[in-house]
Amino acid sequence: MIPKTTNRRDIDSGWAWVVLVAVYLGMVIYCFLLYMSGILYIALLDRYGESETKTSLVGAISTGLLCFLGPFAGGLNNKFSCRFSIVIGGFLTSVGCCASALASSLDVIIVTAGVLVGAGFGIASSGLICVLGFYFERWRNLTLSCAFLVVGFAMFLSAPVGLYLVETFGLTQTFFILAAAELQLCVIGAVCRPSAIELDVQRRKRVDRENRTQSVLKSYIDFSLTKNFSYLFFLVSTAAWNFALTVAIIHLPNYVTKLGGGSRNIGIIMTGVFHCQSYRPRARIYYDKQI
Repeated sequence: MIPKTTNRRDIDSGWAWVVLVAVYLGMVIYCFLLYMSGILYIALLDRYGESETKTSLVGAISTGLLCFLGPFAGGLNNKFSCRFSIVIGGFLTSVGCCASALASSLDVIIVTAGVLVGAGFGIASSGLICVLGFYFERWRNLTLSCAFLVVGFAMFLSAPVGLYLVETFGLTQTFFILAAAELQLCVIGAVCRPSAIELDVQRRKRVDRENRTQSVLKSYIDFSLTKNFSYLFFLVSTAAWNFALTVAIIHLPNYVTKLGGGSRNIGIIMTGVFHCQSYRPRARIYYDKQI
């Protein structure tokens, strides 16, 4: 369990609220790009003329890596800090968007907008969520729950704003704009300095590693939750939900276009989809010993 540290000035007050605002802005930035993958999918189809299956790999890989890299991102948090993960994730995402603007083929886009951007998503998102847990004790559940409201806000913006960017500036300039926006995650990471709780946890884990004979990988990545069947079923249900949601995010805009719908129709339909998704019941499971 985390030791009580409410008497320290950076917990639940002061700089913690600056970090809260920064983290929420960071979640809007990366979730906006994440949920406009369907808009980019249509633009990529028009530019490169490749098959729908191959083009959909861009969004599929980036959204898949968001969750698939969770254990690796957690290891980075334990080894270095949440600040390190946010900065590295923002840098990778920005580089991926910038390289996508200069790409000459869809194969390159799959690597830049798929792998690089997805890796940035996975690394940065873990740091953004964990740093809130390290800065709050009394308000921890509330701040983490409100983070989902911020995600819903980003969903609401992604379709109409994404359509506006692509139609006004074109795909190349849109990628440059997104690269500049994602680079702000590095600034947000700089704001999220390690809190007293995070420093205490890192110090205790370092002592544990010195006192126990265990592999380096196991010392940074905790696999104990994999033995909890309730948690595993929760992961399966979340994976099934996200599989269906990702299909809608990527392919629904193109389907509307094939039916003769315009940008306004796409914006309305996607906003409705994201609105319903943001209100779905969410399981709130907190393991203080894992923070």
